[in-house]
Amino acid sequence: MVLELLGLLGLPVSVATAEGIRHNKELEEDREEDRDDHRMQDFHIEVFCDAESRKRDQVDNSIVVLRDEKLYLTKVDPKTDDPIPVPGADEPPHLFNGFFLDFQPTAATSNSIFERLNQPPPFRGLVSTISEDPPTLNWIYIDRNTFEVKYGSRAAADGHILGPWDWTDDELGLMLEEWEGFVAVEEDKDTWSIYYDRDDNGLKNIIKGRRVLRCSLERKVFGDDMEDVKRR
Repeated sequence: MVLELLGLLGLPVSVATAEGIRHNKELEEDREEDRDDHRMQDFHIEVFCDAESRKRDQVDNSIVVLRDEKLYLTKVDPKTDDPIPVPGADEPPHLFNGFFLDFQPTAATSNSIFERLNQPPPFRGLVSTISEDPPTLNWIYIDRNTFEVKYGSRAAADGHILGPWDWTDDELGLMLEEWEGFVAVEEDKDTWSIYYDRDDNGLKNIIKGRRVLRCSLERKVFGDDMEDVKRR
């Protein structure tokens, strides 16, 4: 039937097929460009947890803040909408305020043309402001030894797990290496930070004697209808 229609249109099958492939490719490129533009939108990170634990409420419905080179959890003051200070912190926490940004691995320093042409391609990274005055961005990365989610300069992040980051199909959940492998770890009494459970084993070889609760990190986009949408 398809071939008969193509014949009626006076188009050779090979030409029509090639035109269809080109058109679909252009549409996909346009969709990907739109998605990339959307990924550049600033967002906060909200944290949700449905683990069976008496400490679950300390993690569920919290937000991510930056302090001492790590990502911590805290609640929002309902009267001011400001983050509640993290216990033991000397300064108010800085609310995560970030977006996706391509990270280009360090270029080869060799004089070999082969090595320069075959350097690793860029991948999607994640950045956040770490201060408002002056406004400064840092990379979000995973410590390759402890699996803590940290922030730092390019030099500090070099050699650690920097991506690829992305969102889930509903554009709410954060993913790293194509899955949502995040957990909240109780650092001290009632103080929680974010880790990456890369091996999906509850960090049993990393964390000793502390609570580890599976959680999801979800984007809260500024000025977007998704701001009030939660994927529970």
